[in-house]
Amino acid sequence: MTVTLRPATQGDIPFLMQAERGPGYDRLVGQSGAEAHAAFIADPANAVLVAAREGADGGFVILSGLQDRHNGVCLKRVVSATTDGGFGTAMVRAALDWIFSETAAPRAWLDTLRHNARAAHVYRKIGFVEEGVFREAYQMPDGTRADRIVFSILRREWLSAPPAAADNP
Repeated sequence: MTVTLRPATQGDIPFLMQAERGPGYDRLVGQSGAEAHAAFIADPANAVLVAAREGADGGFVILSGLQDRHNGVCLKRVVSATTDGGFGTAMVRAALDWIFSETAAPRAWLDTLRHNARAAHVYRKIGFVEEGVFREAYQMPDGTRADRIVFSILRREWLSAPPAAADNP
């Protein structure tokens, strides 16, 4: 599956907000208001990339730390607005291609909530390695606390990874 990425514009903010507010997403991904999304888009330390397949927007990735030579680029938010099999995997692969071709980052990293097993499965399948757990480090909308699992992939690991077509969604 081919997913293309393009830089988000201020005009994409309604799509970004709608995508991260899908059914049940309040328990899986962060949600930002229009002002926060505008700030992410305007900040040169970030990249907000809209993912599309066959010309239809299907998700987005917010990257932070583009100039961080120590920790690398953080996939701050990964949102697939579609549950079509394989779109999320292809979107993350495209984001990693972008990171390792457009930046000098030595690594890419992200975290996901422990109960988001679907996302953790995708990250492991792509080649991310679990680094650890931030215990009760995220406050859920209902006030409960959730663990955050931290994953990373090194530039050399990604560059030696088999092509995306080699695995199934």
